[in-house]
Amino acid sequence: MNKNNILYAFLFVVLLVIGLVISNVLRLNREVKDVKVEVVYNHDRTIPKSNSKLAPDLELMPPGDTLVTDSTLRNLILSGYPSILNEKLKEVDLKKVEHIASRNPYVYSAEASLSIRGEVEVHIEQRAPVLRLFTGQNEVYLTRDGRCIPTNPACEADVLVGSGILKEKIKLNDSINLKKLEADTIKRNYSIVRMWKLACFLYDNPIYGTLFDQIDMLGD
Repeated sequence: MNKNNILYAFLFVVLLVIGLVISNVLRLNREVKDVKVEVVYNHDRTIPKSNSKLAPDLELMPPGDTLVTDSTLRNLILSGYPSILNEKLKEVDLKKVEHIASRNPYVYSAEASLSIRGEVEVHIEQRAPVLRLFTGQNEVYLTRDGRCIPTNPACEADVLVGSGILKEKIKLNDSINLKKLEADTIKRNYSIVRMWKLACFLYDNPIYGTLFDQIDMLGD
């Protein structure tokens, strides 16, 4: 390659970089076109192939349980951040968007970004319920990450049921601190925690989990 070709290649790269910078600046100075929300459920869960006579034909789990929808979270963001559609892309507070979305008890994580189309995109990961726990007159979900969240009559999760005589109480938004519990020999045998651990095992090993419907804790 001669010097002229090298010079032309260098100028091409410089012009390309300048063009991308200008394009990005112009894009960030445009107003937000829309807010788009995408919720990810546990659609990728699969049952490992097995020779078990109890479940020889099970290969795929049913689609993930829907506890919160895209439209519900979009409305939550717009109500908590009403000026977002009137702002320029460079003015959007993405951390604020993520914080608002995370207020919903069914949201495990939220990540907001700006698209090249001029939209605010919010990627949501829903909490994974593993147990529907009946405590007296109330019922709640316990999630895979140990959080107690409310049930949703409009969107019910098809998960293991937990019932029986429970030694302790649990409130909405409580979290199960496994590290603390493992260090405390008294609390280690709490009925709700033991039930939750079993539910997590069955959730993580669906070849067994599909065989069980309910855990009932006896008084002893």
